[in-house]
Amino acid sequence: IPGFLPPTPLVHGDLDGDGDIDLIAGARVFLTTAPFVLQEAPGRLPLGAFWAPILIDVDGDGDLDVAYDGDSG
Repeated sequence: IPGFLPPTPLVHGDLDGDGDIDLIAGARVFLTTAPFVLQEAPGRLPLGAFWAPILIDVDGDGDLDVAYDGDSG
């Protein structure tokens, strides 16, 4: 993905409930809008330099939630 310096944490899952796999790359969110087409969602996740997003169903409602793992440095 252009504009990223390694290492950039990548996680994937169905973020918007449409059955397609979406992507979180660092603090940026990309939603699948058509087969093999990712569109960047507006805004950024509030991640520090040493934080990585993880996807897990925290509240048991059947959809993925974004949690963070890492160190504020």
